[in-house]
This record gives sequence, C-alpha cells and structure tokens, in this order.
Amino acid sequence: MRIKKIVPRIILNSQGETTTHVTLETTEGVFSASTPKGLSSGKQEAKYVNPKTAIRQIDTNLKTTLLKKTPKNQRELDAYLIYSGSAVNATLPLSIAFAKANKSFPVPRKPKWPKLMMLMFEGGKHGNGKVRIQEFMYIVNRFETGKKLFDQIKNYLLKNSFSIGLGSEGGFTPLKLSDKKVLNIMSRFAGNRFRIALDVANNDAGFPSRQISRYLSEFPQIHSIEDPIEEENSRAWTRFFQYWGNTKQVVGDDLTVTSSSIIEKGANKKFNAVIIKPNQQGTLTQAHHAVKTAQKHNLSVIVSHRGTETNEDFIADFALSVKADYVKFGGPNRGERIAKYNRLRQLLKKL
Repeated sequence: MRIKKIVPRIILNSQGETTTHVTLETTEGVFSASTPKGLSSGKQEAKYVNPKTAIRQIDTNLKTTLLKKTPKNQRELDAYLIYSGSAVNATLPLSIAFAKANKSFPVPRKPKWPKLMMLMFEGGKHGNGKVRIQEFMYIVNRFETGKKLFDQIKNYLLKNSFSIGLGSEGGFTPLKLSDKKVLNIMSRFAGNRFRIALDVANNDAGFPSRQISRYLSEFPQIHSIEDPIEEENSRAWTRFFQYWGNTKQVVGDDLTVTSSSIIEKGANKKFNAVIIKPNQQGTLTQAHHAVKTAQKHNLSVIVSHRGTETNEDFIADFALSVKADYVKFGGPNRGERIAKYNRLRQLLKKL
C-alpha cells in the first residue's frame, strides 16, 4: 500500500467545537478519521493543541515524509508519529486512517462479545446540578437491554416531574437529584438482574474515599468503580484497592491514561481494570501496547469513548480486535454515540 494524498481539515465535534479530521488517499482506497477530546482528563495525557495548529503540524511536519515513503506497517507509522513530537490531534487521526487502510486491527472471525457499560445518568463536568459522580451505567450484554432500562428510567423521571435533559454523553442530568437519589433509582431498576458501574472522576468530584466506600456498601449492585481516588493520591489508591479489590472492579482512567508503564506499575496493587482511550497517548500502537500490558496482568480491559466525540466509529473495531472485556460508548440516544453502537452491531451481526 502507498499513501498518495493526505488532506487534513477542521470539522465540528459533539460540543460544536472544532476538531481535526484527516483523509488518506491510498492505493487501497480513501480512508478518513477524526479526533475526540476528553472533558475531564488525567494530568499525564498526551496534550492537545488548537486544531488549526494540529493541521499545520500535519501539513509541515508529517505530510512530506509520509508521502515520500509510506510506512510498512502500523508500528512503523506510529513510531514516526511519536518521534515527530506532534500533538495528539495531529497524530491520532493519521494513526486511525492508516489502520483502516492497512487493516491493522482486524476483527477476529469469532470475536469476543464485550459487555456494554451503558450510560444512564451524568454528573460532574458532564452534567448539571448537585450530582458529582460523572457517570452512572448499567452493565448489559445487549444494546436493546440497556435501551429498555434507559426508557424505564425516562418514564420514571417524567412521572415524578424530573427533567429529562441530557448531559455530554447522553445520560440524564435532572437538576433536583443528588448522587444518593440517582443511586436509589439505579438500584431500583437494577434489582437482582443488573450490575451498576460508576465513574467517579474524583480528580474533579472531590469525594472522600470513605463516602465512596459507603456507597459501595449500601448499594451491592455496584460492581465497577472508576477513578474513586484522585490520581496523585497513591497511598489512598492502594488502601482502597486492598479493601475493595477482591470484590469489586476498581478501574484506573485518569490515573493510568492508557500508559503501559503506569499500568505495569499499578496492576493488581491499585486497580484490577483499566480504561483504554487511544487519544490519551496519541497512537493506536500505544493503546494496543497498554491493552497487552493489562491483559498480561489479567486486568479487565474497558475500551472507551471520550466526553467530546465525533461520528468516528473505529473504536468499535479496535475494541473487538484487542478482545476488550467491556466498551463504554455513552447513552443510547446521541448520534455520535449511536454511530459506535451501530458499528459494533454491524461487526457482531447480532448485538
């Protein structure tokens, strides 16, 4: 395969802000990709620049070399992108578009069926009002199951005169609810059939760990707890994991930022599951390395979208290719989230 043309441009994301889009014209066809961005992020994530600056980096730093000599494979391309020192919103769309053209992450003939962490409520930077926990999700096997639960909650909110406004990723954000009241609602509809996953995003929420522990004790349906501690409080992470790690899924995200070296250091000491977001590091090779490191230590792998998204759906291909245990694509109702569910359904044929 040879790259014949590279066309970067600026498009709008789910927040109506600008982001980077790249089209590769190759001897195998035309392939494109765009870049998401997080609303809350870890301090060690790869950095973004203004999309106009990212476009200039592609035009001046990257395009000439890639057109002169197409890399042989994904690892070679991504190594060059990393070495270039370009921003994540310059490197990631190139990495994804090349992966599509080169078929770098093929979906297995009989793919592993990932569980869905489907969003129901949002708080913190993603929502409104008094709710501080960022995401409240049900763990389900099928989209239709999650959508039915979502509709049941919607009807409950309407019946009880709560608003049904939506947050950044498609979860409900009623102004008059607190974290405890949301958990009561989630627990009510979960019953004994469904498990609950939370993303505390404690860098922003500022919950004391004892409060999170009280919620875990009071609501046994909670199975997975993401970022329950601020990322820089290493001792608190260790204590929390020692207490809850044998019975709950303790998930690193802002703490681990899809970094294989950070995952290696904290595996089964601070967490037993990790979030994988390719844009936290900037290339698919780095994300794949992080997955392999997690799987080496028998950690659960959760491939995730970001707070600000586009209709880019390659993350579904990536999740199936690396045999992720879970995916997080948001609520069952916003176009940029549905694009990913639709791609997953297409690839699995049955979801």
